[in-house]
Amino acid sequence: MQKLEKECNTSIKDYIYRLIQSYIDRLDYSRDLNFIKNNKIGTKVSFGRYNNIINCKIGDNVIINNYCNLYGCEIGDGTKIGSFVEIQKNVKIDKKCVIQSHSFLCEGVELGLEVFISHGVMTTNDKFPKVFNENFKLEKINVGDSSSIGSNCTLRGPLLIGCNSLLGAHSLCLENIPPNEIWGGVTAKFIRTK
Repeated sequence: MQKLEKECNTSIKDYIYRLIQSYIDRLDYSRDLNFIKNNKIGTKVSFGRYNNIINCKIGDNVIINNYCNLYGCEIGDGTKIGSFVEIQKNVKIDKKCVIQSHSFLCEGVELGLEVFISHGVMTTNDKFPKVFNENFKLEKINVGDSSSIGSNCTLRGPLLIGCNSLLGAHSLCLENIPPNEIWGGVTAKFIRTK
């Protein structure tokens, strides 16, 4: 009788263990849904779920949250990228930048050291976009060190935003911003110096 009880308890324990393990396996399965191909990835890089990361150079201590698309870009050490961000080829991001959710950095964007990009920032690299544009000219956007771009701003190249500058939320920036200045509005205008 005792032998039967031991076998019964063991089989129940095995069943519970298998049940828990199958649940854990299903949870971990979603982590495998990242598509990560042909990258140079530094140490201590953290990936969220459901990312597409192709042909990128990613530094050390980078955090990439969920649902991001990164193609052929360079991400500096210590940078944090929020969910639903797309970063296209030939984008260069220096160290310790923050790019918050729902932002789009198109080809030709360069961010300096410790740049803050708030939620929903959009960039465009073409003054006259068309589906098929034989005369396409890449218009670059450079954001200087320690600058901040507010939520839902649109940046249209060619554009140079100077170091330690701030662009207020919901602004449309079409012209260069000198260093240490605050700009805002549609279209963005000078407000004051920092």
